Amino acid sequence: MKYAFNGRNQGTIYIKFKRVGDSLELKVGDDGVGFPENKLQENKSLGLKLVNILVRQLEGRISVKGHDGSCFRIVFKE
Repeated sequence: MKYAFNGRNQGTIYIKFKRVGDSLELKVGDDGVGFPENKLQENKSLGLKLVNILVRQLEGRISVKGHDGSCFRIVFKE
């Protein structure tokens, strides 16, 4: 939130959680400035480090789309 809406007073954040086959999918996104898709593993922020640790513990996968806002997608087995 600190960086997503830089220069704006408001924005939209969404959280979606659903079952996809035998996996679970969590999507968290916003309509902010976006996130560089190629920087997901390089990012040094504490928040993303913690998320990556949790994804590994769940034996899941994380991906990001960074155009027209950001959308982080985490998929893991139920």
